[in-house]
Amino acid sequence: MKSPLPNVRSFVVCSVFLVALAACSHPHVAQHHLRTHPSEVQFLDFAPSKDELVQRKQVIKKAVTQLDGRVPAAEGHRFESNPLGYIRSAYWSAGVELLTKPATPGERGLQNLLRSATEKRQIFHGTPRPGDLVLFKKPTAKARAGSDMTEIELGHIAIVENILNDGTLELVARFRRGPARFKLNVQRASTVKTDNGVFINDVVEVGDTYPAGELFHAFVDPWVR
Repeated sequence: MKSPLPNVRSFVVCSVFLVALAACSHPHVAQHHLRTHPSEVQFLDFAPSKDELVQRKQVIKKAVTQLDGRVPAAEGHRFESNPLGYIRSAYWSAGVELLTKPATPGERGLQNLLRSATEKRQIFHGTPRPGDLVLFKKPTAKARAGSDMTEIELGHIAIVENILNDGTLELVARFRRGPARFKLNVQRASTVKTDNGVFINDVVEVGDTYPAGELFHAFVDPWVR
């Protein structure tokens, strides 16, 4: 079920008048963030509606509740005990479906999620919010070098739970051994811990082990319609 109050975005154009007009049409906007779409088009991202904020909190609450390893379930629907099932159940509890149905022939869950997010222009780079989705690439030469969205093969997904003052993200996800929290710092992608011994990129096992930042691909805002 889609949110009745979708997140509103306005493309940044050269005309100051159009940007001002967009801001005036959204009286509840307190601030905006500049995000970059993979196509390098920049846009202003307005503050979420109250309904969306409630849904984001519900997604995080559900994900954290299921850190105990229980079978993912929401609203009477059971999901597979795998990374995608864990993530889908959290969003499902807030009335948000991440996949597009029907799937194309031979399309697997993560491929469907990537296609759906791409078609809806939900994928972005920049500053995420708690409740946004994080995409990680498979650690292959092709995936590391790929810039075209269709050439990316996803290896993992996570939910942003919190954003620390230094930009490090606290994420929740399900791994082979079960659900867990871990950290991601996109700006310092190859740094596992600082000189002070503070971890900012946990080591993620996706076939092999890598700092989370090296596998980061993009963020997804599921509330973009």
